[in-house]
Amino acid sequence: KTSRQQNADWQNENARGERVKKRYKKAGTTLFNQKKEGDMSDPRARMTQEQIVDHLNKKYRLDGGGQENSREKKMLAVSTLRRAVKEGNFGVSPKKKGRSVRVSRNWMELVAVHINVTQVSTVGKADIATIKATIRASVMGTEHDGSFNLQHAWREIRRLNADTLVPSGHLGAEDIRWSWCTLDNIKQHQDHYIAALCKYGFATNEPSTMPDGTVIPYTFLPDMRVRSNHMDESHHPLDNSHDEGGTRATTYVDNSLNRSGSRTTRSGPHVTGCYSVNLSGQVNPPLYIYTSKAKDPQVNASWVETLGKTRGKWGHACHVLLPSMVAARKEGSMDGPLFRQFILTQTERMYPEGTVSLEIKRCPRTGRLISGPVMWTVDFGPGRVEANAVLTPDWDKWAIEMRDRGILIMILLPNSTAVTALMDYLFGPFKAACRENS
Repeated sequence: KTSRQQNADWQNENARGERVKKRYKKAGTTLFNQKKEGDMSDPRARMTQEQIVDHLNKKYRLDGGGQENSREKKMLAVSTLRRAVKEGNFGVSPKKKGRSVRVSRNWMELVAVHINVTQVSTVGKADIATIKATIRASVMGTEHDGSFNLQHAWREIRRLNADTLVPSGHLGAEDIRWSWCTLDNIKQHQDHYIAALCKYGFATNEPSTMPDGTVIPYTFLPDMRVRSNHMDESHHPLDNSHDEGGTRATTYVDNSLNRSGSRTTRSGPHVTGCYSVNLSGQVNPPLYIYTSKAKDPQVNASWVETLGKTRGKWGHACHVLLPSMVAARKEGSMDGPLFRQFILTQTERMYPEGTVSLEIKRCPRTGRLISGPVMWTVDFGPGRVEANAVLTPDWDKWAIEMRDRGILIMILLPNSTAVTALMDYLFGPFKAACRENS
């Protein structure tokens, strides 16, 4: 069983034992008192005290088993009921043993709700240190301040909410992905995307049928497929380290709620591969970004000696071979300036001068495409825009300048690359093949 199931079973078993104990002691003391007062309205009151106790032990299965783990299974004794009736505690549930509760259970429930709300917020986690700091702050200035047992309160909160406070490790995922990947958001983004395809001549509004039988609300023009490119990066670590051992149970979560997660990065030597394809099935020349600790990173000639070339036609009249591109950055990853340089350089290499324009131009006699726009569909993030992933006026100015030149930048829905990005479907088998041959 999972930890959540075990905690829930433990809580349910304790609650069940408490309920059974209340029932049999309340029933036993009621019968003993009726027998004492001579009230024989209940036929069971006509039995002897020993017979009443035997009847209750059989009814509630108090066989005495499991006494080492649960006192609720202890057999009921005649002396116990006699003492309760003598003290006047008949017909009522027995008092709980142990010290009296000084902290309200409503407060404990409120702490559990706060942890669950933290889970579904942009913070995305409720680690033990933060939880204890919140508990400690909540009693400051109250009658409990100074005499409050933090560890005992935290144990009680976990016990009372075992089904919604489950120990769990940190979830490595894009921040608040779940709040972006809704049906409404994705549909709205797709509607705008299709509208842009039709506006700039990549597709028409006529429905078409995919090879698997799916009907889509637009038709992509065959000679424009080669001009619709999808680009993304993939991380290639250069070490052979593995994620080993150690507990990951540092946060407490409710598994029935969404988890927003936190963005994580990997350290160590690595190379970032920037890959792209177009919708005609052609693979574009890749860009490899190396890590360099130099103040002014420069490309080493030895890095490119063994890199292959990519064969394709793209916007050329015949097939050509284009070499791979390389760059060096201190972090070994894409940044805003490099992204802009990549888009412009890659477009100029794949589509010769005179073949890129915002307006589609065709031969009036043959209908052959002479020039037209080129589209780059990319995800949204720090590697595309400036710091903090904010679209600045400089970005808008650059995007408008590219559009006027016939280069269109289409940004995917933020935090939804696992759902909407074409490249993510290709990286799985690609990286698996890289691991087998490296």
